[in-house]
Formats: sequence, C-alpha cells, structure tokens
Amino acid sequence: MKSLFIEPEKLSARELSRALSDAERIEAWLAAVRTRATVLATNGASIPGYKLVTRRITRRWRNETRALKALRRVIRGSGLKQADLFERRLKSPARLEKLFSSLGRRAVDAVNIEVSYSENGVVLAPQGDPRMAVQSHSTVARTRRRPRSAARDSLRPSARRTAPVKVEERVAMN
Repeated sequence: MKSLFIEPEKLSARELSRALSDAERIEAWLAAVRTRATVLATNGASIPGYKLVTRRITRRWRNETRALKALRRVIRGSGLKQADLFERRLKSPARLEKLFSSLGRRAVDAVNIEVSYSENGVVLAPQGDPRMAVQSHSTVARTRRRPRSAARDSLRPSARRTAPVKVEERVAMN
C-alpha cells in the first residue's frame, strides 16, 4: 500500500508551508475520527485492527486518616519514620508501596488497605497494544479491588460501615 504522506525531508519549502497550514484541519479531523471510532466501539461495534482498552488507572487513599493509622502500625520497629510517609501530604499509594517493598508482602498489603482504584474511561488502541481489551462501556464501569489477604484483614478496623443512604433519604433529611 502506498503511503499518503511524503517524508518531510523530501518536501520543498512551499510544500512544507502548505502542509503546516493544513495541519490544524487535519488534526481536528483526526480527533473527530478517533472520537467517532471510540463511540462506535464503546457501543459494541468492531473497528478492524483496534480494540477498546481502559485508560491509565489511578490509585488514591479512600480515607487518609484510616490509612495513616494502619501505616503507623506497620512502620513501628521497621526503621522507617512517620516523615517517610509524607511529602507535603501523605505520599501516594504507589510511592509507599515502593518504600515498603523491602519490608515484605504484609507491609505492602497494609499499604493497599485504604487504596481505591479508578479507571479513567476507555480509549481506542491498536490491536497490538499490551493492555487487555474491554467489551463495552458497561464492562469498564466496574470497581477494581485487590485480593484480600490475612495481613490486610488483620489490619482492617473491625467497625463496619453503615449501609449507604439512598438519594431520596438524603433529600428528605435536608
């Protein structure tokens, strides 16, 4: 298949000028093509050579206060200081997991007690992308949790959360 594009080194100054003036329109068109293909794939259509994958997953503390209490128990006697847990605020789960990795699996599990995972939607990627394909938008709307271990259970506070309040009940309370 012949390429639509000529290598920039082979273009004249006039051809480079024309390409640059068309660049904004081409980029806008490509963005629209990507958006349309993603919408179709999200709704179940197959785009040959592409698949729907989740965007980068971010990790955050569900409750920094509870996480800090659990982390303080872990660092007792470990040689680490409470200051190691903070930058200007509590360090991210990924940074603390790296810090605690030398302390063993139990310490790493303790880091993940108060971690929530969130996926930032889906993006269309080439078929060769190493990420796992998702089937549809509804598949992506799940919450990811790490497997529980005895170490995590032993550090989890025993108090149970109350059932979530329904929207109608919240409105009635106000």
